[in-house]
Amino acid sequence: MPGQNSSIVLIVKTGATEAFSKIPTQLQTILRCAPDVLDKIKAGDDFNLYRAQKECLVAQADCTRHRDKNKEGWNMDKYKNIHIAEKAYNLRPGRDWYVVIDADTYLFWTTLVAFLERLDPTRKLLLGSIAHYLDFPFAHGGSGYIMSRGAMDDFVGGHPGIGNTYDKRASEVCCGDWMFSKAMKETSDIPVTQAFPTINGDKIWSMSFGPTHWCQPLATMHHVDSEEMSLFWEYEMKFYLKNTLPGGPGPRPILLRDMYQEYYVPKSTETRENWNNISDDWIYLDRAPHNDDEKSRRVMTFGQSATEKAAAKSLENCRAACEKRPECFQYSYFGDGKCGLAKSFKIGYPTNREEDPAKRQTSGWLGERIKAWVDEQGECAAPVWPVVKKGLFGMGTS
Repeated sequence: MPGQNSSIVLIVKTGATEAFSKIPTQLQTILRCAPDVLDKIKAGDDFNLYRAQKECLVAQADCTRHRDKNKEGWNMDKYKNIHIAEKAYNLRPGRDWYVVIDADTYLFWTTLVAFLERLDPTRKLLLGSIAHYLDFPFAHGGSGYIMSRGAMDDFVGGHPGIGNTYDKRASEVCCGDWMFSKAMKETSDIPVTQAFPTINGDKIWSMSFGPTHWCQPLATMHHVDSEEMSLFWEYEMKFYLKNTLPGGPGPRPILLRDMYQEYYVPKSTETRENWNNISDDWIYLDRAPHNDDEKSRRVMTFGQSATEKAAAKSLENCRAACEKRPECFQYSYFGDGKCGLAKSFKIGYPTNREEDPAKRQTSGWLGERIKAWVDEQGECAAPVWPVVKKGLFGMGTS
């Protein structure tokens, strides 16, 4: 690929059990490494599935049909991230950017290139969507993450054999993306820089729209199945055809606002039964909490108004509580005495249909409030890119 594209290495992290089900769709759409772990580590239980795959005499699906592939695959997966970075750097040295995604990550290539063109690859950067584990911020693997040439020159180039250095540590932790970010910080003092929501781990159905998710370009989505991947690819092609002028600059990146118009608006309604629209910014209960999430500080238990105190008693009361909060756009009522409100609006997903109508979950949206907010925003004057601050590792641009 000429120009800017040739300076980007794209790495798709996958496993043998899913390669044939997910990679072909990637190759037909957004895409037009297997690590070498220490032998003494591969002898452990984490690699039982790996050994079964190597010994397989027929199709992988037949050999692993009776195994817990999700659990065993996850056990092996955590060893890959650092080795993938090491192998990619050795196979493609001197590139400006190294981008890692999962096989079920959808990548908007035009947005990615436009984002990286704004940055200096000589800076030591690890860009991603920040998650937390053991009080440590790391780049979430499913959302995708990006290492600059400056970071890779230090982390891999300056530390030969870095993958094997962390094999033992990886066997003691849950996740390879956490271990990778931890290793980057410990070895090269490179923290993860927040690139969310441009680097995004949500599906379109769970993605937030609203004040914090509107004019930002969208580069990745996670947990995208083959049907959805084809759907988004067709949308991209249609979008770029419509938004590229002959002889003008290249197509503008797809914004979250564009995704709202394409996917949210056609599905918008006032209420939907047996549906979860993920309203969880404020939670009201008319019963004892059922789990840790319901015991969290988001549960409104103190200083409640009369409207709030009644919120979890009925669907109508739940809606009224949302209407009372100026920043609330949607609500969800659980028939067992729970009301959730949200300061963004989402599509959501279906829930199991309870036999007892009183126990069903019903979701609702304040359609007029959403429309008024959208109309107030107007057109996005310019994309709102993630802020990558200038720092010690080179000058660059924000």
